Amino acid sequence: MVAPAVPAGGAIYVGGAALAYGLMYAISPEFRAANESLASAMAQGANDAYQNVEDLIFGEEDDAAGSTPTTRAGTDTATGEARCPALPYWHFTDPGAGKTILAVRAFIGPRNHFANRPWGPRTIFHTVFISNPIYIHKPHFFVQIMADCTVPLAPGQAWGDIVQEFIHTGRLNERPPYMTIVAGATNVFPEYPGFEEFPIR
Repeated sequence: MVAPAVPAGGAIYVGGAALAYGLMYAISPEFRAANESLASAMAQGANDAYQNVEDLIFGEEDDAAGSTPTTRAGTDTATGEARCPALPYWHFTDPGAGKTILAVRAFIGPRNHFANRPWGPRTIFHTVFISNPIYIHKPHFFVQIMADCTVPLAPGQAWGDIVQEFIHTGRLNERPPYMTIVAGATNVFPEYPGFEEFPIR
């Protein structure tokens, strides 16, 4: 599809933005340091302005078409660390350990395991804890976190399309906005279809 021509008002806006960038180049040493030349600064200003006009003309076509948004990692200008949208994870444990986690706002241990879905106790026992009787009390309490891509969560085992396990090695402290503990309570999530009658004992 051929893009429509920028209307006259848009052309004035684009040209004005280019001149504004040129003025910034002339009076700001920091702006000069960030741009190689006056020409590149003005071209950048025109490009940014044209993009804004194009967005107004086309709107959010991709979103309207129902496309899946992609996760884009950015950079925190204050720290230089990579940033990306936080995603939810669930840690399943026994009530005592869960309440300790909520109290100290940290996960303590050599390895902490998380799931990408909030299934009920039977589903979690037979997937994440692979029916091991050692973990018989652990599916009954959950602690939910939101974590962005700076939190090192390595993929572990996966059980088809039911649940994906993620593993964090070592202590994991709450560190807003990178990792935040958002909820914790008795696990009353619904079971995955077919696991409703699976025993926990």
